Amino acid sequence: MLLHGALSDLGCGNPWVLAANDPPDSAPPAMGRAFGGNSVSMCRYARFSGVVSAAARGQSRAAARSLIVCAHIGLSPVARLLSDRLGFPYAVVLHGVEAWRKLRLRDRWGLRRASGFLSCSQHTHRQFIRYNPDFACVPVHATAWGTGEIEPMERMGKLLPGEPCRFLCVSRMSTGDRFSGSRGVGGLYKGFRVLLDAMKEVSRRKPGTTLDLVGTGDARAEIERHVFAAGVAGVVRFWGELSDDDLAQKYREADVFVLPSEREGFGIVFVEAMARGLPCVGVSAGGIPEVMENGVGGLLVPPGDEAALADALCTLAGNPSFRERLGREGRRRWENEFTRAACVRQLKSALSAIARQRQTEAGAAAMRLE
Repeated sequence: MLLHGALSDLGCGNPWVLAANDPPDSAPPAMGRAFGGNSVSMCRYARFSGVVSAAARGQSRAAARSLIVCAHIGLSPVARLLSDRLGFPYAVVLHGVEAWRKLRLRDRWGLRRASGFLSCSQHTHRQFIRYNPDFACVPVHATAWGTGEIEPMERMGKLLPGEPCRFLCVSRMSTGDRFSGSRGVGGLYKGFRVLLDAMKEVSRRKPGTTLDLVGTGDARAEIERHVFAAGVAGVVRFWGELSDDDLAQKYREADVFVLPSEREGFGIVFVEAMARGLPCVGVSAGGIPEVMENGVGGLLVPPGDEAALADALCTLAGNPSFRERLGREGRRRWENEFTRAACVRQLKSALSAIARQRQTEAGAAAMRLE
């Protein structure tokens, strides 16, 4: 929706969407085409379909402003085929961990003629270039992902010192979220081991504190076993996957949001917590420092440091006024940088720059031919 809004604001007309995984009958013809996961069919359509040629003719008046946005690296071959046919530049979105690896040959081919990258964070782009240095010369624009409108919670923290603090963690629990070669709960990069071990110390120093874990996945049983091994079975509560309304209620009940994940490409859950006025605790790794500044909206601790995490949680548990201040600051940061309108503005500026760069390059090439 953010990309759709940015393209519309650029004056490219109503964007026409090719969706890779949606059911084929889900897309109205006037809005685009869906392929139900059939990548071969999608590439054939981009290369040969007469509808694409008709779309090019329909966009001729706005050709100087028209461009193609590829939402995932794996779809870049489709974007290149479309670009070759239509003559429009294309930009490719870099999402977190899917970009943090050496690319397959087909994806490298797809990216070879990209006019620019839209990266969810500077960290994600740095990791991408680390594994794919050949693309270091492609222009990149760091464009944050935000949320739709979220009303601030009525309560941003308890006013009475000494009341038990309620921590909230929202995350998937997947065995796929591992550091390379690691086994056991300690290998989950979402930081569950560090969080649960820190909670043992927090509950000792701040009796009555609780941690609500929202989310599910195939690693849940492993995490539950560690809860008992760490001796925090009476402190940690599992809620599984919740509806939007029930999740909103958990946010209202919480005093602090915490997720010590070490490999977030961006960290949208922190944005969602800040939008609700919750102070946050995260680690100074991945894209999280680009979302939340230490001491402004929350606290950052070194990755993997359970003692530092316990100290930060205890500090917030014992200081309601500090929690309230951080919550207000986080809410203001969301209003300034991570609302839908703010993100559309960033994307519009980035896409406009990519289109202008392509026009400049095309003009220079035409002059050389003359």
